[in-house]
Order: sequence, then structure tokens, then C-alpha cells
Amino acid sequence: MAPQLTVIGIEGIPEVVPETDLVQKILEAAEAQGSPTEAEDILVITQKIVSKAEGRIVDLATIIPSDLAARWARDNDKDPRLIELALQDSRRISRMDRGILVTETHHGFFCINSGVDASNIPGTDTVALLPHDSDASARRIRDEIQRRTGLQVAVVITDTWGRPWREGVVNVAIGVAGMDALRDYRGLADDFGREMHATAIAVVDELASAAELVMGKIDRIPVAIIRGYTYTPAKGTVQDMIRPPERDIFR
Repeated sequence: MAPQLTVIGIEGIPEVVPETDLVQKILEAAEAQGSPTEAEDILVITQKIVSKAEGRIVDLATIIPSDLAARWARDNDKDPRLIELALQDSRRISRMDRGILVTETHHGFFCINSGVDASNIPGTDTVALLPHDSDASARRIRDEIQRRTGLQVAVVITDTWGRPWREGVVNVAIGVAGMDALRDYRGLADDFGREMHATAIAVVDELASAAELVMGKIDRIPVAIIRGYTYTPAKGTVQDMIRPPERDIFR
């Protein structure tokens, strides 16, 4: 049989709030629609519901902007409270130009506004932050699924990011558990016998993007199951994909 993947969007997951039993809600919704979790599935979960369950929700009314945040927000027609949160949740500023704030987060991610986001959050003055440690979040979900079901699965937590030089945004992995983030072809021979020296495929990013096709941004499908992708269970981490500064020509 030719290689093939099945990507199943999981509908019916209710609104998630702090301390929601996220694993239970996912398992129940998958069972209810006739797509119960199976061994070796990959569960792709949006960051937003993980952040909600972990209480990474902030009322902007509680935020007092710094002078830098207030000045830059005023000049660029932004909410100074959101900008302040982005600065607080960052390791350093990468760019502040043409109304765009790109930061390096404490995780080592480079993204707009440190990933602080108001979309798909109830209320008009509330935003979500990225999980404190998205790899740890993925591990907790994976371990709890295995404890409750006895099934060995992998978990990928995703967020939607832009890309340099290209229009449009894509889903990328910001947390992983149960599999390697990269598939490394270095040292192997290609079809013509040439040894490959640089090819390492970011498979968890590819899985994240594939899952987004059935999840969407406004369809209330925050979880997808990917079935049929062959992986070796491993203690992978998204940190394996962060390029060290000495090898990063764009930093």
C-alpha cells in the first residue's frame, strides 16, 4: 500500500477555561464522533486551549504599560497593554519596525508580540499567553492519555506564525512529546548515492501544518488526530529545532 495519512478534526470540544480537564474533554469528543484515540496516533492541539486550561489568560485591565510600550503603541496605533505583556514575556526584542513587534520569547521562539493573542478568547479585554513550557505541556497531556487509556501516542502543540519573505501564516509546532521533532537524513545516501550533509526535516512543523487544514482558525476544531505517520517513540523536544545563535545568520 502506498504511504498515506489520515487527518481527523475533533469537533465538539467545549469552551476551555482554567483547570479544565483537557485530556478528558479531548478523549470524550473523539469518542463521541466515532474517532477514538488509537495507539501511535499523533494528537495535534492548538496552543490556545492549552493556555486556557493552564490559566495563561490575562485581563488587560490589570496591565500598566511601561513608557516604551506606551510610546511605541501610540505611534503605531496598538494597544499599549498588549505590547507591555509582549515585552514582559520576551527574552529580547528582535524587531520593532513598521508597526510590527517581533520578540524572542523565553522559550527561544521568534514570533510577533511574544505569541500574545486575543483571538478565540471570550471577552473584549482578555488575551492568552503561550504556555510557560510548551514541551512540558505536551508531555503532561501525552502521559495523562497513556495513563487513562494505556495507549502510546505523540502530542504536538501548535501556534500560527508568519514566515520571513513569505505572505500568509502557517501552523508550527511549539511543543512536542513522544516523538522526535526532526527527521535527520544527514549521513545517509540519496537516490544517486550522494551523502546528505544538511537535510533534517522539521516533521512536527509539517504535521502541525497538515492538521491546520482540518482545524481552521474559526471552525472551533482545536484538536486533530493524525493517523498513519510512522514515527519512532522518542523523548523529542521543540528545543531541538531552535537554531543556535552561532549558526543563525538572521538573528
